[in-house]
Amino acid sequence: MNHETLKQIIYDQHTIIQESKIIDRDYSFEENGNYVLIGLRRAGKTTLLYKRVKDLIKKGVDWKQIIYINFDDERLLGFTVKDFEDILLTAEEITEKNEDYNTFVEALNPEHRWMGKFCYSVGECRKESGY
Repeated sequence: MNHETLKQIIYDQHTIIQESKIIDRDYSFEENGNYVLIGLRRAGKTTLLYKRVKDLIKKGVDWKQIIYINFDDERLLGFTVKDFEDILLTAEEITEKNEDYNTFVEALNPEHRWMGKFCYSVGECRKESGY
């Protein structure tokens, strides 16, 4: 997949998150944990992810360290297992290969069966890299 398109999707998502209004709620995540949020539509999964991103920014994480992909974005129609490595490569381009980054993936559907492999790969890549 075209890396410039992926970058634009990520940057557009940054803008959406920055403009979102979030009501503070208590939650906790382990540092460097890998999570999958599953729930009914409109249950608050996206709001929780946006809150997590905003909290990371408050702690000093730079926006270029936030890789947020929303599969509801029509620019990702036709995305396949062959394309998922492009997310990792694009993340390296955005972060200039020398920074840790946080990956958020949203709106997966049953046709994205391969995504478990991607999420596992992201976690394993980070473990091998010392993240």
